[in-house]
Amino acid sequence: MIQAHGVQIGLKAPYLLHAILAYSASHLSRLHPEQPKYSEAAKTHFTRSLQAYSTELVYELERGNANALLSASGILAKLSFINTPVLSNEKMSAPPVPAWIRSMQGVRTIMSTPTLRKQLEGGLLGDVVRYYTGSARVPVTLRHSDDVQVLHTALIHALRSLCLRPGTTTHNPVAAVVAVSSPPLNTYTAVLDRLEGIMLCELKNETVDPMLAFIATLEPSFLELLEQHDERASLILAFWCTRIGVIGQWWTGPSARAECRRICSRLADSKDPGVRDLLAYPARFCGFSLEGQSQLPSPPAE
Repeated sequence: MIQAHGVQIGLKAPYLLHAILAYSASHLSRLHPEQPKYSEAAKTHFTRSLQAYSTELVYELERGNANALLSASGILAKLSFINTPVLSNEKMSAPPVPAWIRSMQGVRTIMSTPTLRKQLEGGLLGDVVRYYTGSARVPVTLRHSDDVQVLHTALIHALRSLCLRPGTTTHNPVAAVVAVSSPPLNTYTAVLDRLEGIMLCELKNETVDPMLAFIATLEPSFLELLEQHDERASLILAFWCTRIGVIGQWWTGPSARAECRRICSRLADSKDPGVRDLLAYPARFCGFSLEGQSQLPSPPAE
């Protein structure tokens, strides 16, 4: 849709046009890293797009162009993901909820505005919107002879079992003191239900939309768990990284691995053996070395 109609829509929505130009410049920068002009152009257009998009959400939302807003949101999320920093030696320095996740939360505002939602459901982005509203799920064809799918089914089952256990684990000492009760089980369950489809589906270019919708529709209660350094929530995010990282688009692999390494670094010293065992799978995906790493197979290569 962006390729066919993006520029035309963007002429009436400068924030979308800047987002398209930033994405194009980022791709050129990846192809020609020796030419700094492309990275500079990407930064300039990304900043202008983000500023104009934020202004539109705050001041002009009711009169906004729904197609342009949702399109810009998706591109800005990709750009924020592209900009995911490589893991530093100070593993706790990065915020628990990364900027690229925060950048997707504007979708919730767009979808909760009746006039915009009505535009979207009957417009150019109707098929994409169904992933954001929950009326569509990524198609899954179960193949019991597929070793990878069998493994992923077992991993999801193990994740569910871990998340159903009472008590919570956190790397945040303050949260550990005040968290006297477990998070509501449905906080994990709803996210795991959607992660299961992503883990079991066939990965192709069309899978990007439900992948991004997974992040954009994370409930505030789940984001709060990430904010509190909840280990199970972080582990779920790491498994999402293992899927988008092998989807085969130029912008996914390096950023997914950087984000996955950040999570693995946080969870490597977990006191929960269930967390450590399951962490082996995303750790193999991103090349993070775990002591006593389990014998789980590696994720499929790109």
